[in-house]
Amino acid sequence: MKDQNIWKYGFNWGSIIGAGIFLTRILGHYFGGEGGIFWPFLASIVFIFGTAWMINNYGRNIIKEKMKFSRMLLLGFISSLVVSFFHVLYMIVYINKLNPGFFNEMLAQYEKLGINIDVYSDTNIANAIEFAMYPATYVIELISNTFYVLMIAGIITLQNRPNYRGSNPNIPPRSDYTPYTTTTPPEYRAKPEEDDQEEDNNEGIEETEDNGNAFENEDKE
Repeated sequence: MKDQNIWKYGFNWGSIIGAGIFLTRILGHYFGGEGGIFWPFLASIVFIFGTAWMINNYGRNIIKEKMKFSRMLLLGFISSLVVSFFHVLYMIVYINKLNPGFFNEMLAQYEKLGINIDVYSDTNIANAIEFAMYPATYVIELISNTFYVLMIAGIITLQNRPNYRGSNPNIPPRSDYTPYTTTTPPEYRAKPEEDDQEEDNNEGIEETEDNGNAFENEDKE
């Protein structure tokens, strides 16, 4: 998928991630039984790692630059729009095919709440509850997925932050840095001309001392 269009890219990868989650939930129904937390947890892992890989791949291989937090969030949200639809699709299949008695059990909870309306005899109420359940599931899953996207985008943004020492050219690398060393300020450093003049003066003083010693020796003789 080399298309740089973020919407198309997000929808494509949202379909792939959503299909993976859908298959995970179906397998969980047949192999994990009802009421378990392993398969829903595995579906969340599929979404987290799939979204993280999608964002990294888009930045490194598609646009080939570091993405801003806002762009990561947009890409993850676009993908979540599609992934949430697959959650609703699983709910439809689960209620109508995998567990047909689920909806009746849910309606029975209304009677336990003390509601005097007979949801079994009044088909309009039952249909309204069933109709409202799917959009509510979509919104809940979208909010949950967006929360995961915020976490993923935040972590990737922190990883992409430049190193403080490496970003400042005035600070030497750690391998060249020696603590507790003193350096002479530039204003107190001797200039090359002054160094040469000082060496000449020292040589002149040494020659004067040598000559003086020679005269003393001659006087003694």
